[in-house]
Amino acid sequence: MRKVTRTIVDEPKRARASGPADGHALRIVDSPDPDVVDRLFAVAGYRSFGRAGGDADLQVGDPRVSGRHMRLHAAAGGSFAFEDSGSRNGTFLNGDQRSAGPLQPGDVLRAGATSMVVTTVSSLPECEDERRDLIGSAPAFRRACARIWETAHANLTVLLLGETGAGKEVLARLVHHASGRRGPYVPVNCTAIPESLADAAFFGHEKGAYTGATQSRNGYFREAEGGTLFLDEVGDLPPALQPRLLRALEQREIAPVGATRAVPVDVRIVAATNADLEAAVVDGRFRADLYARLREWTVDIPPLRERREDIMRLARHFLGAPADHPGPLFEPEVVEACLLYAWPFNVRELRQVMRGLAAIRSGPPYRLAQLPAFLRAWRQRGALLTPLPRSRAGAEVPSEGRRRGRVTREELLAAMEAHGQNVSAVARHFGRDRKQIYRWLERYGVERAPDSAEPTA
Repeated sequence: MRKVTRTIVDEPKRARASGPADGHALRIVDSPDPDVVDRLFAVAGYRSFGRAGGDADLQVGDPRVSGRHMRLHAAAGGSFAFEDSGSRNGTFLNGDQRSAGPLQPGDVLRAGATSMVVTTVSSLPECEDERRDLIGSAPAFRRACARIWETAHANLTVLLLGETGAGKEVLARLVHHASGRRGPYVPVNCTAIPESLADAAFFGHEKGAYTGATQSRNGYFREAEGGTLFLDEVGDLPPALQPRLLRALEQREIAPVGATRAVPVDVRIVAATNADLEAAVVDGRFRADLYARLREWTVDIPPLRERREDIMRLARHFLGAPADHPGPLFEPEVVEACLLYAWPFNVRELRQVMRGLAAIRSGPPYRLAQLPAFLRAWRQRGALLTPLPRSRAGAEVPSEGRRRGRVTREELLAAMEAHGQNVSAVARHFGRDRKQIYRWLERYGVERAPDSAEPTA
């Protein structure tokens, strides 16, 4: 076979810091041809797509692609469209075989065993860094990273907003790394702290401050001295703690329990939540002045369904597959299912699915039948899965079917993993009582880790 000629335009390693996208493009996210995977090409005018060795101007080494498989051409409104050229195996748009159609960002296009996602050529700098689990190059993800870089060295409080499992802690670590602060990065799960222990956990305590305090403890603020304190799920902070936290942020000092004087602290705060804090303020569950202080600089973290270009890149990362892995890792139907599933628990859910596949002894290529049932459901229903509707507080609201108790074992396992084994959070997710969650856990034989109620001081 002669050397393949491809009209593929890679994104620049370092583009302009900001600016509009430069037009529509296709990112090849999976293919038997390893040379084209994760590559981006801009669509400008007429192009033809086909198998290597033919006369198409964009060629891939995929035996299931016809010599001249489809055409790509400009469409109304500055977008573009495809037209199948009588290919042997057909062209699929969002899981359905089509002869032609317009293409919009987020659409999934498959020709043979080569899967592509419609995207845009972003002028924002790349942010991928596997060492820090920053995986992806979708424009939405790069916008979030660029937003962080804009004030990396400023001592502003950063509020990360995003759905469960969208990667808020990964980006919190990016804030810390980009800030250049030499102190430690200290993550705190606000949901797991009992209200009775919150003061001591955050601000520390002196020896003898209360019964059982046999020695002094620093608390989270002093542990993070010179570094970054990450408050995950800050919307779940106990109400009694909120005014003391506000004072610590404004005065840059804390008062340990039992101490007679305040202690100055040098800590940058990064907070994150999947809740609607504005609604919580209106409902009286969160202090308005604390919310105003936390949102000095906000960053919206895109859900996984809004960065489909990154799904298979993340999947390979979670599998630990090397870039030069011989042969395909996934059957085309697996890729299509992963791209079209809505991922209500986002990156965390994708990681769990890939861990399950990695445990299969037969190894790759992974087949559709090996995926969890909930991930195969989109094919059975013949429709693209949609994310769970969200309440005003930002939590997923269960459907009527879930309220009637039709929760599968897979759904329960996914919810337990997504909410860190927190039964109360899972109960809120499904709109049920905690006792019902315990009954489901027993019915399905699901073992969970014991609650981590005691904070480390």
